[in-house]
Amino acid sequence: MRACVCVLEPVFHGSLVKGESGVDQIPGLTVLHPSHRRKLNIVDNMIAKLEKYANNLEEIVEARTGELIEEKKKTDRLLYRMMPA
Repeated sequence: MRACVCVLEPVFHGSLVKGESGVDQIPGLTVLHPSHRRKLNIVDNMIAKLEKYANNLEEIVEARTGELIEEKKKTDRLLYRMMPA
């Protein structure tokens, strides 16, 4: 949590000059311990997998919705043929 505070403090206190993009330009920035990087990588990987899963589900829902619409059209046509005019 301290690393997040170290990164955000210059932004909130105005000590980060606009246009600076390098990590070395942020005063008070502490480099994460390698074990913390591993935890971030695990979280990043989990988030990426969840996004991929969500996108896949959206595609499945879209395809099945299309199938449902087509079947509803067929059912409506059949119903109109069966009804007396």
